[in-house]
Amino acid sequence: MVKSAQTMCFEILEQAKGMAKQLRGSNDVMLRVSPHVADAFRATERAVLEEIEAHFATPVTIEADPHLHQEQFDFAVV
Repeated sequence: MVKSAQTMCFEILEQAKGMAKQLRGSNDVMLRVSPHVADAFRATERAVLEEIEAHFATPVTIEADPHLHQEQFDFAVV
């Protein structure tokens, strides 16, 4: 079974909460995800993305990477 894009958005939120103290106040945070997860963040799960941005206290740039499996993601500080 593969987790849905919506489920992944919430899993990413949970990881962001744990990382927020380390990255809080960074200039720019980038989140690399599969295209389906990126689409979910830009549409139906926009509120989840806004919550992630609130935890980091900075905008989060979403990068859709077609080479990533739907359950893969990573954060980077730019």
